[in-house]
Amino acid sequence: MASTNSSTTTFYNSLPPSQRTLFKQYAQTVKKMCAQKSRKEFLRQCRRQGVRPAHIQNTFRCTHSLLEDASPYRGKLEKAMELFTRTILNTEIKDSFYKMQRLERDKASLTSQITQVSLPHIYSTFFQSQESFSKKQDRLSKVRIERKIQRLLARVEVENTVSFTENDAWIRNTTNVEVPNHTKILLGYGPKFALPFENNQEIPYFKIIADLESILKLEPDPILQAANRNQFTNILQNYVNKRKNGCFNTTSNRVEHFMTEALSTSRKFIRDHPDVYIVPADKGNKTVIMLKNEYEEKMDALVSDANTYERIDTDWTNKIQTHNNKLVNKLFDQKMIDQQTRSKLVSYHATCPKIYGLPKIHKPDSPLRVILSCINCPTYDLSKYLADILHRSIDHNKYNVQNSYEFCTFINNINLPPGYVLVSFDVVSLFTCIPRDVAIEAVRKNWSMIEKNTTIKNVEMFIELIKFNLSSSYFVHRGNFYCQKSGTAMGNPLSPALADLVMETLLDHVLEGIDIPIPFLKKYVDDLITALPIDMIEHVRNALNEFNSHIQFTCEVENNNQLPYLDMLLIRTAQQKIVTDWYKKPVASGRILNYFSFHPLTQKLNTATGFIGRVFKLSTCRSENEKKELVRDYLLNNNYSSSLINRLINRYINKNTNTHESNSSTHPEPKVYRSLHHVEKLTPALAKVINRNFPNVQLGFKCVKTNRLLFSKLKDATPQLEKRNVIYRIPCADCDCAYIGLTTQQLKNRLSGHRSLINRYTDLKSSDPNRATEREEEFKKTALMVHVIENEHRFDLPGTKILEQDNRLNALQVLEMCHIFCDTKTVNYRTDTSNLSVVYSGLLHSITNGER
Repeated sequence: MASTNSSTTTFYNSLPPSQRTLFKQYAQTVKKMCAQKSRKEFLRQCRRQGVRPAHIQNTFRCTHSLLEDASPYRGKLEKAMELFTRTILNTEIKDSFYKMQRLERDKASLTSQITQVSLPHIYSTFFQSQESFSKKQDRLSKVRIERKIQRLLARVEVENTVSFTENDAWIRNTTNVEVPNHTKILLGYGPKFALPFENNQEIPYFKIIADLESILKLEPDPILQAANRNQFTNILQNYVNKRKNGCFNTTSNRVEHFMTEALSTSRKFIRDHPDVYIVPADKGNKTVIMLKNEYEEKMDALVSDANTYERIDTDWTNKIQTHNNKLVNKLFDQKMIDQQTRSKLVSYHATCPKIYGLPKIHKPDSPLRVILSCINCPTYDLSKYLADILHRSIDHNKYNVQNSYEFCTFINNINLPPGYVLVSFDVVSLFTCIPRDVAIEAVRKNWSMIEKNTTIKNVEMFIELIKFNLSSSYFVHRGNFYCQKSGTAMGNPLSPALADLVMETLLDHVLEGIDIPIPFLKKYVDDLITALPIDMIEHVRNALNEFNSHIQFTCEVENNNQLPYLDMLLIRTAQQKIVTDWYKKPVASGRILNYFSFHPLTQKLNTATGFIGRVFKLSTCRSENEKKELVRDYLLNNNYSSSLINRLINRYINKNTNTHESNSSTHPEPKVYRSLHHVEKLTPALAKVINRNFPNVQLGFKCVKTNRLLFSKLKDATPQLEKRNVIYRIPCADCDCAYIGLTTQQLKNRLSGHRSLINRYTDLKSSDPNRATEREEEFKKTALMVHVIENEHRFDLPGTKILEQDNRLNALQVLEMCHIFCDTKTVNYRTDTSNLSVVYSGLLHSITNGER
């Protein structure tokens, strides 16, 4: 601050004593005015947002027990408390205005005295410095007030209103198996619902340290980096100590206690019923309980469809990976891509794609929708690269709709001609029905547009890449390998882009042959929306279906002047105008991120606010009160409290009403995105420090313990030896020691390297001991080999266990050092942890001792 730095002290000391007193009094007055102004604005924000400051809330702690009693005077007491708190708040606001007026008078008086006794250049410089100080405090105050208001909005007392009830709309049991009530409630919350940690071993301390280290690397100053690391370590150490001392007692929190019990009950149910599968529905955001045999029979029937899939004898991964790399190198050699792009597109440790199905519970007999998981497959990165080129080429064409908001703005300005009605067309199984020759032809036809968005200027080369990706649709199912004979795979990054391109080509072709005016035609992937005369609907549908026999459309015409599209209900008025309403499909469960979930509070509030925004923006035919009522019913169903809902609605309305407020920064600093594993009561404290000291970092929180642990694994599991980007532990067969290592390649390849080196040494020692002794230093490439040579021990390579898996190399390096540091029986060199700050030593000891 201006009144505390050394230059200001020097300035005061240079003044005569009489003037020095006046200047100091003025600075103190300005400081008081800043504090009083901040208090006034905070109190006014509290009144505007409908919340009460903490000091007023705490006044009524003595009445909490009275409010819990079923007394006939409870309502009267609540009304009296509300009236009293509102009166106190209003009085404090008036008092803050009164004090501000007094300080203004004092400031004016001091200004007059200073200008009379000091020289102009002295007091003008002083006044400017105080004005700068005041503006700086105003900026800081605005941020502090916003954070305090956020905390107050989040202080919702749910403990007295907690109720756990089964919601039939959230779960569908297609079996005759009796499911415990606790299990139905927990599974009904969905796979993303975050669960509480039951013990210290479940908390991902090492991953949190790796997350923090990735953030600390953004700070170039080593002194500031060390200071931030100390703050993080203190927060982690305090949390470990509190947990060790039992400060986080789960029995005191009804939500946490219930979730722990429900989790235990659900695990027992799953163990006792291995014939039952728990899966998410294809649509509607529901949880489905079905028989394992039923799922497997439906999947076997799907992959046995000879028209779509064909059984192959071997895994094509190595063959396709080699072909992929040849094509990428060809692009690089012809200077169509640079070295950085080449490095991203080549594949070295790919895995076979896996197929699974999700039940379509909105259809009879709940057929499965086939989805192909292509992550880490040989062509995944190349497919994403090509898809990005196509998306850039066609995203802003005349037909495409980016989202519901864009379409809502567009459609509300449309006037339909007399006699026109709303109609939508939908393609039956678009991805698997697109003929590959049609997709290739669409690329050729639109090449002039595509060429502008890629460095690959040769159309034949681009088409060769497309053909390669389309012909590389293969997968594994229950240990057997299959290839897809036609169409594109749902799950391949390239499929949506090709489908979009084909749809655009189709519409251009069809519209050329239709001689009636069409007021508008929009599409979202394969969903078309338009308006037509009633007697022309079938004609247009036939024209669409004639484009290609494999691409067939279904049709839905408005009913009672209403037609659902995306998450809106389009309503045609008597004046042929179109208004919209937020629409919940009949199959939709109405489930969003539940308030009981152990996600970060900000994520839950953002989820609720996002839903409020959708309803308010998309419902152009509802009054504000009707929108509020719809939002309340929806969020109450997801366990958001009534008071919190009201505050979030009011905040949304105020924010969108005060549109005159603009961002003061015309050139904001670019954001750097980092992830942070979420742990209740720990992550918020870390995030607070990160937000303060790393303002350009945008945090994304990751919950590792979720309901997904209870859901059935539908895809073929990747064998342990084929996993990559892992930290592994190899036990010694002759003692209690072990070797901990890191590998980014498949584990089997790394173990093969260890085995080869061990065998080469042992074979040489058997055939020529003297030669083996001479070459010992050559063989001592790792601590594992040092242990083998010096102790003549053997390592149990088949007994290798994976400790961690992470796709971030920097995180893997930190994780490896943490495991080596905490494992007292490791044979690794102590220098293997030299890059891990000694600041973490005490923390890691506490974590290790706590786990024991």
